[in-house]
Amino acid sequence: GLDVWLDQYPYTASNTTIATMIPDDLLEQGVEKARTQIKNPEEFEKAVKAMVRHHAGSLARKSLSYVVIASSAAFPEYNGKNIVQIAQVRKQKETGRAELLNDAAATPAPEVSMEEQCRAVLTLFKGGNASCVFHTMDDTEVENIMRSPLVAVASDAGVRAFGEGVPHPRGYGTNTRVLGRYAREKKLFSMEEAVRRMTSMPAHTFNMSDRGMVKAGYVADLTIFDPETVIDKATFEKPHQYPEGISDVIVNGVPVLRNGKMTGKLPGKPVLGPGVVK
Repeated sequence: GLDVWLDQYPYTASNTTIATMIPDDLLEQGVEKARTQIKNPEEFEKAVKAMVRHHAGSLARKSLSYVVIASSAAFPEYNGKNIVQIAQVRKQKETGRAELLNDAAATPAPEVSMEEQCRAVLTLFKGGNASCVFHTMDDTEVENIMRSPLVAVASDAGVRAFGEGVPHPRGYGTNTRVLGRYAREKKLFSMEEAVRRMTSMPAHTFNMSDRGMVKAGYVADLTIFDPETVIDKATFEKPHQYPEGISDVIVNGVPVLRNGKMTGKLPGKPVLGPGVVK
């Protein structure tokens, strides 16, 4: 008796906190409790052993290089590096050879064990919240999910501060990636179907009766784009890039982007769902 809907962002990596890498039994009393607990050296060593058992044993992982740090307040120098690279930097510093990994003239980076990688994860976790990008999917999976007519488009991204950290590119390119790559180039569905998945479909899902369509009496939220040129530019390596092919954006009937330039107007308002208590 319930409607079931899905949403998806069109990328082969997810984005969440580093706490998801910590074994569940270490988080039984919450993230902050675990973070405080491993500040004790003995508890830290226990946690290292538990993490190695979890990742190398239970999950049979050979490497944690699939995890890239998007932002870490405690260790901003690690932003954009994966866990193996971070473990290598830490090992170089410990041995007194702290060459930069991207220095072509530097000595090749040392090999690091799963234990050293887990130590790097726990050190980041102990220092505070860190956002990570997890490269765990492939294009075939993304496309198979996207083909379903039940799947809407959603970025699942927070507000981005331009140039800050190395965040997931979904915050800049989700919608234009679907329009340009998956509708126009790969032809998984029509351009009109792509637009439906970003407008009337989510509006219907969340029971928003005055949004999602160009119709008299509806809120005038409009995006004007060129279907021949619209495309995402943000990448995992360089995420702070705006898309191309969008000329105008109108929010609540007020232009906020006109001919590719911001107008300075801020007409946006909170969108309240049908469950709000008035």
